[in-house]
Amino acid sequence: MRWPGHNARFHGLGSTQVFRILDAKQGSGVTNFLGGKGQGADFAERHANTMKPRGKLSKAELARVADRLRRSNPINHFGIQLVKAERGRAVFRMPVLDLHKQVHRVVHGGVLAMLADTAGGFAAFLAAPSGSRVVTIEMKINFLEAVEHGEIKADARVLRSGRTTSVVDCDVTDQDGRLVSKALMTFSVRVPKS
Repeated sequence: MRWPGHNARFHGLGSTQVFRILDAKQGSGVTNFLGGKGQGADFAERHANTMKPRGKLSKAELARVADRLRRSNPINHFGIQLVKAERGRAVFRMPVLDLHKQVHRVVHGGVLAMLADTAGGFAAFLAAPSGSRVVTIEMKINFLEAVEHGEIKADARVLRSGRTTSVVDCDVTDQDGRLVSKALMTFSVRVPKS
């Protein structure tokens, strides 16, 4: 869909709120437009991306991270390790074990989806206000390459953090850096009532 007066190739041009989602296969830009006719530049300014700038976590936030990791069954069961955590971003790695493989001796798609969901949920959790509950409400994943051995890494980044939802993009790569799956997820963010 093309909107008159807007260049779909460049983020932030025009008066419509834009989310940029990278195409996993070619790395080219795909742009989705939200908003509508007659909303003007003031609409875009009022609804600008509310994602906090990425950066180091405070001691309190690090304690929150440690507690969350301790209480996560998938992280403990599948051997997932946190590599990097910052506001709105989480990177996890996981060794490929026999328990991760399906009948053709490659990592099961459900395991790749679980890793992407874990990293995405964690990234959304790190962008959410303290005490919030973050739960997956939608996930779309493409499986691009089979993984037989080594290590898998999931790098999740919050694209948009709103009042009640977060949209997260996640690249899952193998030990050679090949993109093996690409996920786009939406998380419900439930802020505790005061």
